[in-house]
Amino acid sequence: MRPRRTDGNQAGIMRALNQIPGLSVFDSHAFGRGFPDLIIGHKGRNYFFELKNPNQPRSGQQLTGPEKRFHSKWKGRLIIVTTLEEILDAINIKTQRSA
Repeated sequence: MRPRRTDGNQAGIMRALNQIPGLSVFDSHAFGRGFPDLIIGHKGRNYFFELKNPNQPRSGQQLTGPEKRFHSKWKGRLIIVTTLEEILDAINIKTQRSA
């Protein structure tokens, strides 16, 4: 089985998230089958994020077939993001950078 590809912005976002107190961050991109790239725990809630690279052409930012199928069947919250700021906004974290 081939290793799963990550978006080019994922490593930097993961490093930044791991520096924020009060978050638990799990890189789940390798699960495959359309499963979201990141799971973040914050204040007793879990957030699933599908990360897309804003530096890719619009076609490269689209959901893959497996991602579309997973998203259509998932009954919980699943958020598509391209930046660290979008993630922090979704989980309602204000930082010096985003304030």
